[in-house]
Amino acid sequence: MEETSEIDSGNEFIENATTDGKYVIADVTIQNDKDESLTIDSSYFSISAGGAQYDPITDGEVLMAMSEEDDFFLEQINPGLSKRGKVVFEVPKDVELASTTLHAQTGFFGTESIEINLEN
Repeated sequence: MEETSEIDSGNEFIENATTDGKYVIADVTIQNDKDESLTIDSSYFSISAGGAQYDPITDGEVLMAMSEEDDFFLEQINPGLSKRGKVVFEVPKDVELASTTLHAQTGFFGTESIEINLEN
């Protein structure tokens, strides 16, 4: 997890993404240990802090600034393989990363889920 107020596109033709709050960027690796392919998407993640829940950013400015290989947009992962990507959240400046919880679910209906406390 990292925090920043600006996402550098690394491309002179694409503007950097900026916010009045801050971006929390989760670097996530998904391992498929099942016998069939998985579909993953950034919308399967959220973070919570101080009673509020934050969904991932799908803003065009942020998506353009992020590298295509970092994207989790409806990615397929075959059995025995993994996929690494980044999920970006926009939160107020005063949200402490150490007091947040990352939530992840399987599929749009979330039949399985996991919570990861980011404390410490």
